[in-house]
Amino acid sequence: HGTKLQREIKRHLPGTYLLTIPAGEKQKNQKNKTVLELAMLQERCGRDTIVVALGGGVVGDLAGFVAATYLRGVPYIHVPTTLLAMLDSSIGGKTAIDTQYGKNMIGAFCQPLRVVIDVDYLQTLPNTQTDAGLLEAVKLFIALEPKSLALAQTYHNSHQWKDALPVIRRAVARLGGERNRAGLPARRRPPGDR
Repeated sequence: HGTKLQREIKRHLPGTYLLTIPAGEKQKNQKNKTVLELAMLQERCGRDTIVVALGGGVVGDLAGFVAATYLRGVPYIHVPTTLLAMLDSSIGGKTAIDTQYGKNMIGAFCQPLRVVIDVDYLQTLPNTQTDAGLLEAVKLFIALEPKSLALAQTYHNSHQWKDALPVIRRAVARLGGERNRAGLPARRRPPGDR
């Protein structure tokens, strides 16, 4: 996904760099945060930099934390590619890394400039990934709209991608509506206003 997105961004912003990390929760660590920051420094990324986090929750947490601390904070855009990230980790501005002492022990609150959700990314995921996200959707429906649990049950019984789309769209739309009523996301100060 990263190369395709980079190519699209480069059409409008030529100075675009793709930095990647291996997949998995173990990659959300200080070593990888430092590697990303040093690569950004090497490329002379300035305060006008926008970090784009394309991936699941691990990528969003790590890239968001890098954005929160790089040059005392640069904006970032989160493009979650897993259902769980779409419904949970991309919301609320929680960014962090794991340590030997526990998960998410060092981090910052940093609201993304934008969260861009494209449910087509979900077609590339194994069922186990979709199921994890649907569990988050079920929690959301229990809290906000219990009658929508039937939609989630339809997917659980069939494991067909087409059956999951109504659940996903409804959960994302419902979550967005609740966030708007609560006045979220918080506005970031412009990068030069610190």
